[in-house]
Amino acid sequence: MEKGTVRKITITIGLLVLIAIFSGISVNAADVGDVLSNIMRPDWETEAQSLNAGKDLFALALPVVIVLGILGGFILGRRAKKQPMVPVIANGKVKRHTVSILFEHWTHTIGVIICIITAVFLLIGTRFGLLVFFSPFLLAYKLHFIGAGILVFASLFYIVNHIIAGDREIIPVMSDVKDSIAETMAIMGVIGDGAFFGIRGLYLPKIIKKPLANLLAKIGVTEPPHAGKWLPIERVETPAWAVLVGAIILTGVIKTIRYVIDLPPTMAYVATIIHDIAAILIILLLIVHIITAAVIPPSWPLFKSMLTTKTSEEYVKEHHPEWYKKLRKE
Repeated sequence: MEKGTVRKITITIGLLVLIAIFSGISVNAADVGDVLSNIMRPDWETEAQSLNAGKDLFALALPVVIVLGILGGFILGRRAKKQPMVPVIANGKVKRHTVSILFEHWTHTIGVIICIITAVFLLIGTRFGLLVFFSPFLLAYKLHFIGAGILVFASLFYIVNHIIAGDREIIPVMSDVKDSIAETMAIMGVIGDGAFFGIRGLYLPKIIKKPLANLLAKIGVTEPPHAGKWLPIERVETPAWAVLVGAIILTGVIKTIRYVIDLPPTMAYVATIIHDIAAILIILLLIVHIITAAVIPPSWPLFKSMLTTKTSEEYVKEHHPEWYKKLRKE
């Protein structure tokens, strides 16, 4: 591994540790006295006092997390602008991502998964009263806010990094909507000669395929798109993730700062409703993303590139023909 890459990884791990420390301070980050009493825990008064003693610490730690995200994104974005990645073809491999892209992707993943797991845990315990005899209640709160801290950091890092670097390739255009439909239908084997979800030997029956293909032809969807570096479906997903993650962060911040700033009860209530709806939609989108980006065989080469930064030249030539032409010219 290159020396510069090792340094970047070390720095980013250090940033994550700092985030965990600042977020972890917020073990007390919620007023849950009523919740603990409702589920009849015998030690609820002691635990509520412990939580409420430092309920504002996570809110106070937010500025630190925000500064870390902006600073990290600025440093790497500026470096990327001065020394942009040149995706050359070498030894049958094409470098598709920088290390910073992998870092952005996996920090978002870690933050989202931690928040989802702990949110489900807390929902079961607080709203359905099923944690009467289950003890790691405080740990779930603590981990939820650690996950939130990582998510805030990752989102700001991503935004600032791409703005400073001037990277606009992932931003969708109108044609991506139709192309993403065509791409999805090709993966399902409705158009083209591909197998159903890329599963060898499994094809749609003609009685199903032909009517669907004819229907798609009426809206101009007749063949898979000639993709560039990013597949149309990847580009279309981007604004969906941006809106949902942005909504859950904004409402989460409102839910948190109410412990240090007096907010109208209606605002906190509305923020909670939006937060819950955004969380449900994120779970659904994450399931779709995991299936299309990691489970089905056609996605495996791109999933591997999110682990190694590289994919095979043969795959790029077949599935990203426009990008491959550009690479050959360079």
